[in-house]
Amino acid sequence: MRNIPNILSISRLFLIPPGLYLFHNGRFATATVVFAIGFLTDFFDGILARKFGWVSNFGRFADPVCDFISITTIYVYLMFFVDFGSAVSIVLKPILMLIIMRYLFLFYLLAGLIRKGIAVESAHVNDFGKVSASLQMIALTVFFLSQVVQVNELTYIYCLLFFFAFWIGLFSSIEYGRKGYELGVLLPGQKTLT
Repeated sequence: MRNIPNILSISRLFLIPPGLYLFHNGRFATATVVFAIGFLTDFFDGILARKFGWVSNFGRFADPVCDFISITTIYVYLMFFVDFGSAVSIVLKPILMLIIMRYLFLFYLLAGLIRKGIAVESAHVNDFGKVSASLQMIALTVFFLSQVVQVNELTYIYCLLFFFAFWIGLFSSIEYGRKGYELGVLLPGQKTLT
């Protein structure tokens, strides 16, 4: 039972390929369901771990890594294989690229913690990070849903959600960077300050 959160985290990785395959082949409704299930695993793994005391060192590492791989895979696919239309692409694709860069930065910090043998929870998720992640999950769900119902107004909604997710995520990244600096993992060869 203690491994349920870890299983949920890892299951996200196995849902991304079939979800993208279904989406790529025009089966938008089924793909939306697959991705929604994947996003829900990200919600429930943390809740179960905290509620029942199933928090583990592996889970603290696996959850952000699975988030990084699954979300960046989806964003890369959206950037290179989805035609949003010229006007939307001009706005949305740079935002997606910036979000990917944020995830790379967070992954760099996570790798630094592991390299120095510092507990991952030392750089715990801040509220801005949680809000940004939630907005991204909602934005992606709205995007996939927009392909099913073909309602143009949904385009404005998911673009705005991605926009706010980026800026809120930027604030969280500044906090992570500050914490990473204190822990000595932000710069190569840096010493721990605390």
